[in-house]
Amino acid sequence: MSAAPGRSGLPRALLALALCWLGSGCNLLQTSDNADYPDDADASAVAVSVWLSPAQRLRERGYLEYQAQNYALALSHYRQALDLAANTESAAFAGDLFYKIGRTQLKLQQFEQAAAAFENGLQQFDITHDSELAILHNMLGTTYRKLGLIDKARTHLDQALALRRRVADGLGEARTLGNLGLTYLAQGRYAKALEIYRQAQQRFAELDRVPAHDAGTILNNIGSVYAEMGQYDKALAYQQQALAIFQSAGGQADIASAYHNLGYVYAEQKNHRDAIEAFERAIAIRSQLDDRFGVAETRNNLGLALSDRQNHQQALVVLASALEVLQQLGTRKPIGATYDSIGSVYARSGDFAAAFNAYLQALAIWRETDDRDNARITLGNIGALFERSGQPALAIAFYKQSVNISERIRNDLKALPEQDQKAYLARVQGFYRSLADLLLRLDRVIEAQQVLDLLKVQEAADFLGPVRGNQTTGQGVAELPAEQDILKNYAALEQQAITTGQALAALDKLDRARWSTAQQQQWQELDRQQSSLQRAFANFIESDDIRALVGQLGREARSQMPALAQLRPLQDNLARLGGQTVLLYPLVLRTVWKSCWPMHSVRRCMSRCR
Repeated sequence: MSAAPGRSGLPRALLALALCWLGSGCNLLQTSDNADYPDDADASAVAVSVWLSPAQRLRERGYLEYQAQNYALALSHYRQALDLAANTESAAFAGDLFYKIGRTQLKLQQFEQAAAAFENGLQQFDITHDSELAILHNMLGTTYRKLGLIDKARTHLDQALALRRRVADGLGEARTLGNLGLTYLAQGRYAKALEIYRQAQQRFAELDRVPAHDAGTILNNIGSVYAEMGQYDKALAYQQQALAIFQSAGGQADIASAYHNLGYVYAEQKNHRDAIEAFERAIAIRSQLDDRFGVAETRNNLGLALSDRQNHQQALVVLASALEVLQQLGTRKPIGATYDSIGSVYARSGDFAAAFNAYLQALAIWRETDDRDNARITLGNIGALFERSGQPALAIAFYKQSVNISERIRNDLKALPEQDQKAYLARVQGFYRSLADLLLRLDRVIEAQQVLDLLKVQEAADFLGPVRGNQTTGQGVAELPAEQDILKNYAALEQQAITTGQALAALDKLDRARWSTAQQQQWQELDRQQSSLQRAFANFIESDDIRALVGQLGREARSQMPALAQLRPLQDNLARLGGQTVLLYPLVLRTVWKSCWPMHSVRRCMSRCR
């Protein structure tokens, strides 16, 4: 690793962000890293170097194997070099080896080991090595993001950014900005992600030459933000531009990533034929590259596309194969996305118990990784599952949680242009309308009005121009005390899934042949606990506590008459409009019209179209 950044290589896209839609599971949309490979420019020098120490020779052999994608062999050479270097080489040499070990482990999807290697590398350089420290901080930020440790990732990326600005490393600064944008995208903070990506684009534009991988990557990632926000035409345009750049450069891993993302957008647009074709192209390329991680991610999306065409059993086979590989690699977010996808296919097949268990595993991962957008989707999917299984009170509790997370995301998007805010609402409004419809069917009119008011802020803006939300709409929809207790009971179940999953993952990292008696007993107990989670659906809805809370919820809901405290904000608003004002608000409910009582010269008609 040299002090000055060299030519970038073409690393494959390693991170996938999960995008889901109601009843359709989690399609994985890929974003690419702006990673540092500063010694690639020295490849020719490596081949002709003669006067090298044994440790140096092993390092260079490892590098040549790395270039040939023989990652396990490269890692072996690097580790042997590190052992020899302890007594013969400088700390900077050891730091470079830790860096090379870390990036090789990234290729092998060994994220925790890669983070440890990069952390060890940091310890080898003092404050005079700004460029080396910046590279290691950038790689640590990338690695911790893959592990779902967003705050830790951002801390390292901020340090990398400061160092690169200090040494006027324009290319490095742009790359680190791109990686920083990914941390905000991972949390559903789309406005901030776009802001950071625009800064990265500007920095790239100021450079004389930008590597093809970097130029395509920034377009790919901006397209990913628009896809998250439901702006599919924009997303498609950006992905097609990225594909053209990658094809001109011939980077097969990048081309595969672009086909994967094009397939995602086609699937969102319900163009299942083109989606399947794009996914199959991506899988073919990734199989040739022996990219197990990439193949597994794309199989997740292919499984969902097959399910969209009613091939549910084939979809489950494909998804199971993807899950097996992802669990071996320990990539938390893609595992969560695949669990959600499996849950959605089971739900479509009518196997509610299996669907609930898969959603439980997915939501536990979203909580663990602080992924708001995917948490709101899985919560909504659980709500839909309860609604289909004849448990409307439980469905409402989960729908409300989903809607309130969406409201927090919408609040973060207020700085964006109105059309972008509208596109996001169009993407997420299905759960709002499902919740409002269910509340109206149960004659819980005041609560339904709260939900509809959240949509009306945007709908009124479409008709009247910019309309501000108020304190009431900004708080989301109120949760009744019994609903809060229901969710607390579910949270306990979720925590059990998190704890059990983490403990099993820790054991799986060890050589099973060397397990102690205590570890074997621990595995048996954890396996028993995980088996009990397979019955979580029936146990949850049939438990005495949940039945009692549902009964309590019925009493609380019946008591939700239009209290003065709830009506006073509406009365105040009407008073400010003046006595001669008439406000008509139509909402279309499937095929049914519902009307509310007149109040202060107002007749409001509530309805919705699903």
